Formats: sequence, C-alpha cells, structure tokens
Amino acid sequence: MTKIILLFKRCFFLTLLFTTFYVNGQTLTSTQNNRLFKANQLWGHLTYFHPYLQYKKIPFDSAYAAIIPKILSSQTDADFSNALNEWLGVLNDEITLVEINPKFQIQNENIDVKFQIKDSIGILTMPSIDSNTSMFEKTLKSVAENITTLKGLIVDFRATQGDLNEAIAFSGFQNQLFNTKFSSLDKRSIAHIGYQGESPQSSLSYKRYFKCYFAETFKEELKKEIPIVFFVSPKTNVPNIVWTLQKSGKAIVLSNEHIFDFKNAISYKLTDELKASFRISENINGSPKSDFIVEDNLMMEKANEIFKTPIKKIPLVFSNIENNSISKSGKYPSGKYPSLGYRAIAAAKIYTVIDAFFPNKKLITGNWDSISKKYLSAIVLAKDSAEYNLAISSYYSHINDSHGSIGGTLSFDVIMGGQANSPILGKIIERKYIITAILNDSIAKNINIEKGDIVLKRNGQDVIETIDKLKQYIAYSNDVSGNRIASNFFSRGANNTTSTFTILKKNGSIVDIKVPFDKNINKNYRQNRNGRRNEKLLKFLTPDIGYVDLDKLEISEVDSMFEMFKNTKAIVFDMRGYPNGTAWEIAPRLTSKDNVTGAKYTRLDVNNPNIGELNSNLVDYETWTSFYQNIPNKDKSKLSYTGKTIMLINENTQSQAEHSALFFKAANGTKLIGSQTAGANGDISNFVIPGELSLFFSGQTVWYPNGTQLQRIGIKPDVFVQPTIKGIQAGKDEVLERAVKYLIKGK
Repeated sequence: MTKIILLFKRCFFLTLLFTTFYVNGQTLTSTQNNRLFKANQLWGHLTYFHPYLQYKKIPFDSAYAAIIPKILSSQTDADFSNALNEWLGVLNDEITLVEINPKFQIQNENIDVKFQIKDSIGILTMPSIDSNTSMFEKTLKSVAENITTLKGLIVDFRATQGDLNEAIAFSGFQNQLFNTKFSSLDKRSIAHIGYQGESPQSSLSYKRYFKCYFAETFKEELKKEIPIVFFVSPKTNVPNIVWTLQKSGKAIVLSNEHIFDFKNAISYKLTDELKASFRISENINGSPKSDFIVEDNLMMEKANEIFKTPIKKIPLVFSNIENNSISKSGKYPSGKYPSLGYRAIAAAKIYTVIDAFFPNKKLITGNWDSISKKYLSAIVLAKDSAEYNLAISSYYSHINDSHGSIGGTLSFDVIMGGQANSPILGKIIERKYIITAILNDSIAKNINIEKGDIVLKRNGQDVIETIDKLKQYIAYSNDVSGNRIASNFFSRGANNTTSTFTILKKNGSIVDIKVPFDKNINKNYRQNRNGRRNEKLLKFLTPDIGYVDLDKLEISEVDSMFEMFKNTKAIVFDMRGYPNGTAWEIAPRLTSKDNVTGAKYTRLDVNNPNIGELNSNLVDYETWTSFYQNIPNKDKSKLSYTGKTIMLINENTQSQAEHSALFFKAANGTKLIGSQTAGANGDISNFVIPGELSLFFSGQTVWYPNGTQLQRIGIKPDVFVQPTIKGIQAGKDEVLERAVKYLIKGK
C-alpha cells in the first residue's frame, strides 16, 4: 500500500491518462496481438465446453499460462501451432488439437453409391453426401430386395465424404438392415443456464451442467437379420448408426488406421493456415473405436472370415447418468500482480464471459472483439499491479453495465490514493460537484464544510475533469449512473491522509479546506449516502399524504406502515436509494387484481461454443428463455391501500430499486416523479480472474411488461424533475416538493 500511495502522490493525474495502452515502452505487435487473441478464444471455448475440464484434474490454466511466452515469440504458424499443441497435450484428448494443413482433410473423389453381390455377400459402397439422393434410395431399395438371400453385408465408408447421418436417416438405410430393437449411444455435453457465478454474491439461479442425450430405441420389421461389417478410415466421418450397431453386437468395424472420435468434436479456422479441433461432447459409455485395424487390401479377406462365425450378441448396458450441475470456480495463484501467463488468462476470461454469456452484449457501445484486442497489450504487458488493475478496469468499463463493479480492484487506490471515505458525498448538478450528504457530522463541522457547498478542485485539479477521467475506469449503463459512481470515488482517499478541497461556500467565498479520509466512515456509508440520515422513515407530509423511505423500510415494517397510512389519500414512496426486498410485500396490496404482470425477463442460455461459423456438429449455440414475472397475489388477510401512490426516483435507483418501480407501476399505475434511473436490472452474476479480482455483471435482462427496454435506458419518470444548486443550498427537497404539488393539484 505504501508503494501505491507514493505512486499516487507522484503522478496522481498521470495515471488517469492511462488510455493509450502503451505499457512500459512496449506494445504487442499486430501479429502477437492477433495470435494471442485467437489463443484466448480457444482457451474460452475449451474452458467452458470441453467435458474433461469439468471433472478431471487437469492443469489446464497453468499449462496455458506457461506457453504464453512461446505464443508471443512465435515466428511462424508452425511455431504457434506447436505452442498450442504443447498446451492442449495436458488434456490427453486426441481429437483436441491444432493442425497446419489438416491431416484428415478429405480430397474430393468421384465415387457414387453402388450395391453388388458376390458369393451371397452384399457390398454397399457409400460416397459423399453430395451424391444423387435418388441413387441412395434406389440402391438401398436393392439392398432390401436382396436381404433375405444374403449371408452378410459389407458397407464400405472408406471413401465417404461429409456427414452422412442426416442423409442415411432420411433415406431409410437403417430400416433395411435389422429387425430387432436396438439403442443408440448415450452422450453428454456442457450447457449453461445463464452464467454460474463464482462467489457467494452471485445469483443462485444460474448453473453449468451436463446436458445428456439419452439412447434412442429403434425397431424394424425385416424378416432376416444378417451380420454386417463396416469398412472405415480416419477420414471417415463415421455415422452414428455404425457405432450403435457395433455396441449392440450387430456389426463389426474394420479400419485401416486408428479411428478418431470426430463426432464429438467441432472444428473452426484459427488462422488462414491453422485449424483448431476440440471436443465438445463425449459418449457416456466410452469413445467409439474399431474392432480390428486391417490393411486396405486385406479388409475383404477379414470380412469373409468374420462372416464364417456368428457375431457375438452383446447386450448394451446404458448408464443412468442425469443432468448433473457442475460446480466450478476460478482459483488462481494469490497476489495482486499475476505473472504474464495469468494476465493473459485474465484477458481471455473477461473476453469469453462477456462474449458468450453477457445477456446485454448487443447493447455494448462498439464491437467487443475490437475492444478486447485493443486492451491486450495493456493487460499482458502491465509492469506492476497498478498498471494491471487500471488496464482491467478500463477494459471492463466497456460492458456499459452499472452492475459491472470489480471487487478487490486497486484502480481507485491508484487514482484517488485509497478508498477510505471523507465526511462528505456529492453529486453532479448543473455540471458542478455539490455536497449533498454529510457522512460524519462532527468531522464536517470541525472543518467547516456543509451540505450545499460546491467543490471546485481537489489538490488543484478541476473536479469535473477528474470525474470525467474516473468514468474511464467504471462500467456504467448511462451517464447519470456514471456520474453517480464517479462522484462517490472522487470523495475518497488514503486512510489517515488529507486532500485540499477548494470549496465555494454558500455565501460566495472560496476557501481551501483540508479534508480527511477515515475508513471508519465507510461503516456507516449506506445509511448516510442519500443525505436522508436524519429524516424519519415514516412521516406525514400533510394530514392526507404519507411518506415512506424505501431505502430504510424493512419487510417487517410493511404492515405497520400500511396501518399508519390507511386513512390517507396518498403515499409517497421514496426510492432514491436501494430497497430491502419490500416490493414483493407492498405491490400486492396496491392492486385488487390477481396475476398482475410486473416485469418481463430474458435469460441467455448457452449450449455450445460460438465459433462464428457453421459446423455440421454444432447446433443451437444459444437460446433465449423469456418469461414474465407476476406480482405476488395479495394475502386476503392483509390490509389493502386504495389511495394514490407516487414513487420518487433518480440515478440512485438501480436494480431491485428499478424493479420496485416496475412492480408499483404495474400494480396501480403509481406515478414516477424524478429523473432517469441507473439502467441496470436483472440479478447479478460474477467471475474471478487472476489478481484476486471479482467482476460482476447483469445476469439476465429485465424489461417493462410490454417489452420496452430498461437496460442502459433506465426507468423514465412520468414527471421529470431534478434538484438544483439553489434548491439544495436552500435546504429544499425539490423532487419531494414536486410530488406533493402533483398530489394536491393533480398535475
């Protein structure tokens, strides 16, 4: 901490200019940047979708961190590929690899489907799926017509191109081969319901789990079942029916080389010269493999040998595995300044979580890939914890989500010297920073500072310029919430230190005041931050108008609140803060209807990695689950309220507070008076990155019941009114006064 404070004293505002991403005299070259970005994408695909990583103890992250220097020093695609494969080797998975000029790339061959009979053995040669479909049907019909005369059937897939699964199922090929029940293979892959958080602060409604595809049972009606031998090769994309028949004891599989489990992998272009292939699913009963490896010129001889002895019938036993939830959390080496490799992992994880799981990604200003590439140099080449934290904060600010805080960050220690509160808190009004709350009365009185004073400078630096620079390191949904968050950090500093605030007093004089910072003030921050600490929780504004501070009201106090105001004509609910879960108790008592829709939700569920291009093995990358949330139906024994209601809102109204506004509005048309809210609702999820940082974001989206957007826009008031400097200095609450006026005059 001493180092950080000294750094702050030497270059307080120089650090604020850390936006050029030029680190310690170095930047990544364009080639380094592109290769590292692609490697980070691959890290993300595997981390969240490779099944082995969900249950095996594999040093995957440490292996990736170790090869980062090799990635950055790669001179050729071959070097890059070798580095990646060194890392991927820890998976011990033959179908997860990076290739130059892929080994199993299939050359076009002009082979059509044909069926012939030799010595009562049927020989069916299957070509590419590009072949004539009518020829498929004609040939398979010929198989069916001759099935009762055959002693065995050979199906040659060695020259087959493409994925035959759909074509075979459509043509009815399997209908010609057997007449008893059989089951296909069980399979599972990783899927996500939202993003499963990695610390207790996250919503518990999101999870990562094994999505299981259970065996299908088929029944056919041919009169004769014959032994079948399949010929395959490494270039064959072996149809599922082959492994199904093999496992059911109905067929033998011959291959000319070791067979790879391509059906459980997907491939995509890593660079113009490189292809990455990786596993996204696994057979629960083991990976498919051939029964015998035989040279091409000996396969027919081996098949005839097999036909002389009946194939042993093996009953297939399937597992009873269920869709199990997976509990995973990020665990990295301790310390605020990660090594080079783990800094790369931090960049990779931020990119992946937001790219794949952030439900509001489409609302980000700018292209997420471009933003992410821009920050790689700053993150991986950061020379100390200060630069690293600043780079992470600046990068993450681009998610444009006021839920996007970073737990454990040093950024504001670096910029402001620390995070101990001063005795004051202010907000931006009329482009001035005016003190709106006193967090410690005795300290404020002792230094002669009070509510309504305007702060012009801190240590000689202009306040508004400082706040605008602070916003570069803050994720915020809209400008009013950005100003709010930055204003809170502006009035903090290193514990047991002071800063010189240049103050414009209410009498017009300008004075310099030494303002102290004391971490003990932080303990009472929540109840003091809105400037209503000394105001009553419940009160009568007039004999007919009640007032409730929802920032203070507890669920246990709702009944007594309604009892107190049961004879009033109106209640003003002050939601310029954060509530205590009371909307679910209050809103039902404001309506006479049941099943009132209060909000619409959408949740992003992710089933497969987004590789950015079509793949025959990859479907439904993401699905959006929409549902409506009703206000709870009223407990008939509870007192209802039929008077008018008003809710006061402003930039402090965020998340559950905005949800309260939705509920109250839906219940009885509560009028909303004040200004734009923070525009961040929908629970939170979070993830951990190296450097002991926990990053938060909105886990799902919330909309008005009619589908109107709330995220980033916020709740719009029915009557717009903001405080003024003059009003604050006069001790007025102009928003509350406007609410009373509305109730009295009806407008």
